[in-house]
Amino acid sequence: MKHNCLSEGISFRGRVAAFALGLWILGGCGVADDIDAAGVDHDTTMDTVDLNDTTSTEPSSSGSETQTAPSDTDTPPSNDSATGADTHGNGGVDSDIIHDSGVAGDSAGHNGDTDTNGSTDPSGDTATDTTSPPDTFGDSDTVNATKVVIDADCADSATTLREAASCRTPPLKVGVGLEGSDFQDIQKAGIHFNTCFPRDYLTWQDVEPSEGDFTHWENIDAFMNSAAAEDLSFLGTALIWHTHLPAWLQQSTGRDRVLSLMKNRIEKTMAHVGDTIHVWDVVKDAIMTDADTGEGNPRMRPTVFYQEVGDDYIKQAFLMARDYADSNGWTNTGLYYSDYSLEAHNDKSHFARQMIEDLVTDGAPIDGVSLQMHLGPYHNIPTISEVAEQMAFYNGLGLDVRISEMDINRCANAISHQQQLELYHDITELCVQNPRCSSISVSALTDEIFFEWFFGPTSCTAATASAMLLDSNYNLKEAYYRVLTALKGQ
Repeated sequence: MKHNCLSEGISFRGRVAAFALGLWILGGCGVADDIDAAGVDHDTTMDTVDLNDTTSTEPSSSGSETQTAPSDTDTPPSNDSATGADTHGNGGVDSDIIHDSGVAGDSAGHNGDTDTNGSTDPSGDTATDTTSPPDTFGDSDTVNATKVVIDADCADSATTLREAASCRTPPLKVGVGLEGSDFQDIQKAGIHFNTCFPRDYLTWQDVEPSEGDFTHWENIDAFMNSAAAEDLSFLGTALIWHTHLPAWLQQSTGRDRVLSLMKNRIEKTMAHVGDTIHVWDVVKDAIMTDADTGEGNPRMRPTVFYQEVGDDYIKQAFLMARDYADSNGWTNTGLYYSDYSLEAHNDKSHFARQMIEDLVTDGAPIDGVSLQMHLGPYHNIPTISEVAEQMAFYNGLGLDVRISEMDINRCANAISHQQQLELYHDITELCVQNPRCSSISVSALTDEIFFEWFFGPTSCTAATASAMLLDSNYNLKEAYYRVLTALKGQ
């Protein structure tokens, strides 16, 4: 079914904000002229990604590059094969990112545009003064940025995701979810990633199994110490979530009591880990639908928080987290809302848009949205343009976005091998090109680890799901190299 963005419940405020960023979405969710849904203009000069530049330039005639990658082996793909067609299904998103030298190596020459403070960048393309104050809390390196720059020499020599991510300005985190008990995996993760998050050890059940008993930090401490030894930074898992709740909490009643418990949980957890975590998913999975694809009767999940506190529990959680961070001088702590199946047009994503816009309007100190990006059965299989449109909407509200738990499973052959490769490449590319996309994380290190907690078709196996970037024997797969290529701006 083709969706018309102007009939999908996008508010007038959201459309105006999106238009101001050059992201005006027309009838069939396409974009006008040469500005794509990610806010990237397709000048053949390989322009910077500039969120404040709404000028039009010549459309690219080259289409997207298609990298030739190996089968599921550890041999990197060739970087010299390309077609003139858009084979990624992303509406022709090119790698329009200026290189560190300031000269993009274009064949079209300079276009002579000047920036907003009167200077001309070496490529001749519009540049924007990035010294204006941020309009949100959170990582100032992200919220102040209006363009993406990739160091060409750095990218050419990068052989791991970690190395390639270091070539981008503003800084990009590339992370992985880890089971805290397997410290060997933490060592392996440090080779390929620069950040991580624990899949366990920070849940409410873990840190406060009985009321007031915040003495169970040994596991998360061991995890964080091991990760720090591998030079891995940390992403904070959900402070308020409906799963892994102790029984005593679920039996609690009364608005004031539950708010007090939320505040205690948030402050004790943030206090223990300190400012080593710069991004928190404050509230996670607050919305539910009849199906995990996001279709059918979107509504607030009937958690103890929603039932006892009411509609404003999400705002209250963000206020608690922001107040605690600010009281400790942690001004760069980013606070995000996280959910699954927000990547495509569906009932849940439309409901979430309105909910988050209302939070922003109501003054909730929310900095961004974590798109979990669980793709394949039983979740979404979005188009690239849909993912770009979701990012554009939240950026239009003044929020950052991040890809927080990506996996693309191929159960029941719902996604082909080639489609999986294109999705991994193109979704990564969308984030790399967007200066308001702060990180890309995958949900697990290997196919086998992913399958240990996967809730998909019972007929599926770790091998047939083949969801991650490393196989069950820790070999780098073709998907790994597609992500590496996108991180390089190719």
